[in-house]
Amino acid sequence: MKIQSPPGGVSAVIPNWDRAYNLKHVILPLLEQCPHVDEIIISHGRPETTFDYAGERCRIVHRRDHDAAREYGLARRFLAAAEARNDVVLSLDDDIIVPAASVAALYDGFARDPDVIHSLYGRDPDKSGGYCDYARFGDVTYALTGAALLPKRLAAAFFDYAPLVEALVRAKSEPLWNGEDLFLSLVALKRNWRLNRAYPLPRIELQSGGEGAPSMVSAWAAHLAYRSLLSRHAIAALHVGDLVRTSPGYTRVRRARALLGRLLERWS
Repeated sequence: MKIQSPPGGVSAVIPNWDRAYNLKHVILPLLEQCPHVDEIIISHGRPETTFDYAGERCRIVHRRDHDAAREYGLARRFLAAAEARNDVVLSLDDDIIVPAASVAALYDGFARDPDVIHSLYGRDPDKSGGYCDYARFGDVTYALTGAALLPKRLAAAFFDYAPLVEALVRAKSEPLWNGEDLFLSLVALKRNWRLNRAYPLPRIELQSGGEGAPSMVSAWAAHLAYRSLLSRHAIAALHVGDLVRTSPGYTRVRRARALLGRLLERWS
């Protein structure tokens, strides 16, 4: 059965911090060619990297979220998403290109279950609730928001539950609200009693040097340790321990499968 484009369209939300070139010259021109997307919201976090961009087909919204970046950090993407004109939101990072065909496939999944998060990047916690940074597809606990389709109401719900972990986030996260994608995934799990979804769909992760280079923050040991701390704390605070899908512990075979999963995630 062919899934039609959503009647109200899709609003793409992209935070801009220090990769303005990526957005202005690569991501936005390609995103405008996606027939599902009719609104693009750019959350500018720094005055020195704020830019102008006028769309040819989509409605372009430039949010000067400099103050919001200081108050909410990475979670400001959900402030922008909660104010989108469409009920369906495409959350994107500024170093990932998602082809129109992948957006359409994500929407096919969203149309079947419009309450959970549908992402190109899936993760599961380990048996102790700690964060495991390798690819998982299908039903997942964590659907990362670097490239994900979600209902707008879920972005608003994020702030209803955020006080449960805010003390930890403000004391430990770097940058502020690092792990916002983990927490949103758990909020979706709590509200829907269903796992999120991840798909091995094509996308391009920008790897060029200079301004186009990814931050690689996800590879930092301290980053992974903090995400594990947040994962355990948030699972307990939201009382969703019985609902999460956990990842098996590492063995030699599972480590090999995890590596294959990461390669599939990167090159699919």
